[in-house]
Amino acid sequence: MHLQPQPEPLDRSWDDEHVIPPELGPDTVFLFDRMTKDTLEAVGAKPKARVLDVGCGRGLDLASQSGKGSILIGCDPSGVMVRRARETLREKGVQPMVVCCSAEHLPFASASLHRVYCKGAIDHFYDPQRALKEMARVLSPGGRLVISVANFESLGCRLGRLYNRLHRIFTGKELQRPHFWEIPKDHVYRFHKGLLLEFMPPGIQLLNLRGISLFWGVPGWGAFLKRTPPQARELLLGMLDRLGRVFPSLADVIVLRAQKPVEKEAAKTSSGLAERAKGEEMNLNTRIQGLLICAGTVVAAVLFLIGLIMKSYWALAIPVAIGFLWLLGLAFWIGWTLLTIRVEPPGE
Repeated sequence: MHLQPQPEPLDRSWDDEHVIPPELGPDTVFLFDRMTKDTLEAVGAKPKARVLDVGCGRGLDLASQSGKGSILIGCDPSGVMVRRARETLREKGVQPMVVCCSAEHLPFASASLHRVYCKGAIDHFYDPQRALKEMARVLSPGGRLVISVANFESLGCRLGRLYNRLHRIFTGKELQRPHFWEIPKDHVYRFHKGLLLEFMPPGIQLLNLRGISLFWGVPGWGAFLKRTPPQARELLLGMLDRLGRVFPSLADVIVLRAQKPVEKEAAKTSSGLAERAKGEEMNLNTRIQGLLICAGTVVAAVLFLIGLIMKSYWALAIPVAIGFLWLLGLAFWIGWTLLTIRVEPPGE
């Protein structure tokens, strides 16, 4: 008796028309632009390289690489998005090679592709761990794998949850839904740094893990940025983005760059991914403290510049007060350290 294969739980008519709102705030525009730029830079498409975009959607990222001389391939489980991706590539004068398939069952030969990337789609897949194994399978030795995904344990999500709890305590009501720290209906998995590393298949060598942006979605953040002068806004977002690169666990988006090693290195790499990630991981509490100090300093500096530009007393008073409190905290910390430090007497 032959067992019939079970149908995959896919939405073949999924459409992204309802996903992107008609108006985007400055923090969202910055985040989307950085996510695209960093992902494609990590991919590093080269002439004659076979590049696969898993979950390609409208094919915009493929089309943006049309001048690289690469062989561009896309795949998406939705027939609607496949048609749109083909139209996008035709408009760019690129022969469309877009396949309708799931990421969990890629119809490509093993070790046949030089670059495989998935931008902002892996949390839609019904089995992302299997999808990552498939991406590793189709990569050729020395090939590069790039994954970028929203981080639902970001500092912004944590602050949003905290603000919602306080709002519920003092008003008896939650913030209006949908909550940005909760996964949308069309997402399946709630990704964060730990889960992404846990799902990485054996035999894949981690090259780089970086974060993008901080504070996206925090209540009032987008409205504050809209009122901020453009130059000061770009300066503030750029500084926070640099902090996010150093603290991917707290960033709004995580970008992972890995490669499939050549045969001689594969045995060494199969068990090394988790160990390397653990070795690079600093104490999270220490990182958070350092991040808060840096972020507070940046915010105070930007507010001070805004005060100078706008000639506003309050805009100048706020960063001065922050700086004064920061100095008091520093003095207390130094005093407490001197008070509690233990010095062993020299041995006789």
